Amino acid sequence: MRILFCSFQYPPQLGGQARLSADVVRALRGELSVSVATSVRNDPGEPDVAPILDDRRTILANAVTMRRRLGVAYDRIVAADCDISGQIASRYARWTGIQCIYMAHGLDLQRWRVPSFARRVEKRLFAKHLTVIANSERTRAEAEEILAPRHVRVIRPGIDLRGTEPLDDREPRPDAGPLRLLTVARLVRRKGHEHVLRALAGFDRPYRYTIVGDGPERARLEALATRLGIAERVEFLGAVDDVERDACYRRSDVFVMTPYEIATPHRVDYEGFGIVYLEANAHGLPVVAAASGGVPDAVADGTSGLLVAPECPDAIRTALRRLADDAVLRSRLADGARRQAANFDWRIRGAEYVDAFRAAISVDTAEITA
Repeated sequence: MRILFCSFQYPPQLGGQARLSADVVRALRGELSVSVATSVRNDPGEPDVAPILDDRRTILANAVTMRRRLGVAYDRIVAADCDISGQIASRYARWTGIQCIYMAHGLDLQRWRVPSFARRVEKRLFAKHLTVIANSERTRAEAEEILAPRHVRVIRPGIDLRGTEPLDDREPRPDAGPLRLLTVARLVRRKGHEHVLRALAGFDRPYRYTIVGDGPERARLEALATRLGIAERVEFLGAVDDVERDACYRRSDVFVMTPYEIATPHRVDYEGFGIVYLEANAHGLPVVAAASGGVPDAVADGTSGLLVAPECPDAIRTALRRLADDAVLRSRLADGARRQAANFDWRIRGAEYVDAFRAAISVDTAEITA
């Protein structure tokens, strides 16, 4: 069985989507023959990876290039998302007659909400294909509502723990030292940094808050921290490499990120899953998170962290006080965090992806030949 995996984002490009694509390909290659079509800007130099896609070309032109360069020597094509990669894959699939399996993450589905004749045609093309693999129950609901595919299966992403056991690598918190809080996320509205800052404005326990990541909201958030009178205890590190990011995890006690949904007439901006919570868990960090979007699929409330109401600084403040005041709770959640990370080890999740693709291929074949 030969699989063509289509993904614009792939290592050495940075980012969660690129890492996820590489992890899925690695898992599938343990059982199936997999080739990758990716961007000319991301040539990783590994075997069976064709850097032929180009974001300076149209979707149609990229699909033509795939058809011309790769031919039809595949049994299935896997689209790494339902956005650009999915559009290219759907055209390639239509021209070649190869069935396509789509991965859905949440935000990649939102472009299909925009009403237009072209979108309606594209949605019909998507619906002809038989399987969407969603990263959370929230994303499953979106896929069923927007694309109406024949089959949707939920497989939650994993994290690569190879070489990181034992998981407890945090630097001990000094006795009576401040609670060390950390957020790792792009500085965009839906991540909820503003609500954490407002919670900390009334937080009457010693703390230090480190924010890793950059984005269009940075200047506004820095100004907000100043207005709230907490700027001296908040550090904006900006974008960092993986080594420095892991060092930030080790120097922290609690991970906090409270995303929320932002709805407009033709788009719902939300957190599709939240792999960053599992990365924090892998370092033994309990998390404070908002029960929004696909976050409850990543955070086990009361076990690996605490879920709070979205857009509620008071609820965030209460959760942080509980963690600051109760060392036994912090220790119990830290133990639960390590177990949660272990449950999402790619050595487990990878097998689920392989099973899902095998099942999708079997279903596709049965329905096509029926």
